[in-house]
Amino acid sequence: MISPAKPAAEEATLGDRSQQQPTNRWVAILYMAFCFEMGVFLFVFPWVPIWHHNFFVARYHWVAAISRNYYVRGAISGMGLVDVFLAFYELWRVLGAIGLLRSRAAR
Repeated sequence: MISPAKPAAEEATLGDRSQQQPTNRWVAILYMAFCFEMGVFLFVFPWVPIWHHNFFVARYHWVAAISRNYYVRGAISGMGLVDVFLAFYELWRVLGAIGLLRSRAAR
């Protein structure tokens, strides 16, 4: 048996979705910007001279040894590339949801 309150609840959720859509786009845009900026930072920062001038490198010798290792630097740069990839993937997903991307068959 269907209760009469259920259709009203479904209509309320449909109204919430229309209100929620612009907010989700702004969150997605902020996420894209954050991922891209963090990715570029992680990709570049291990290779600049300031990488060795911080509290932990000066205080702990084992951290200094790890921070000089090229494999560790490469791993951190790799995480930066993954972040940049996530930013572009999110851009592609949002553009597809908005309808700005067309499939090859539609061209």
